[in-house]
Amino acid sequence: MRNLNGFLKKILLIFSILLLVVPFFFHTEIFAQTDIKATSSFHHTWDGEILNTTIYITLSTNSSPSVVTFYTITIPAEQITPEIFSINRNKELEPTIHRDVNETSLVIDLDKTPISIDKPIVLKITYNTDLTGSSLSLLSSVTDTQTKEFSLTYPSSKGNVSWSSASITNTEEKEKI
Repeated sequence: MRNLNGFLKKILLIFSILLLVVPFFFHTEIFAQTDIKATSSFHHTWDGEILNTTIYITLSTNSSPSVVTFYTITIPAEQITPEIFSINRNKELEPTIHRDVNETSLVIDLDKTPISIDKPIVLKITYNTDLTGSSLSLLSSVTDTQTKEFSLTYPSSKGNVSWSSASITNTEEKEKI
């Protein structure tokens, strides 16, 4: 009987080469995320003591329809307890909240909500913050979203608007009803 060591080494070499080469012939690309664009609108109402913030996040796509299972947003504010409402599904969503220094991250379970070019996902995020004093620092952007709109409603007794980060395009004064 001949020595089988040489034969086994050749077989091992052939199978090793096949394992390296075969995947290139059957290679398909799989992406975990499609092209999703996020825009935001910020609406703040301040009564002199409590700042009510409402953020509308709109998720849209310019590519083929997809399904979104989870969406994570980080709000640069700490010690907030936000409420999340899905405009599309007309129901309250329960986020998983992760608090860190100077920020709160929300993992929102969208329960496989479909998204397409003509049907975006719209989320309404609301929370309150206790604020007293003569100056405000307001949230006007969130990471990975493009801000489309910003508004602030406050008592006229607090004075005129002073803005430092961008020029004011429109001011509107309303009387109390």
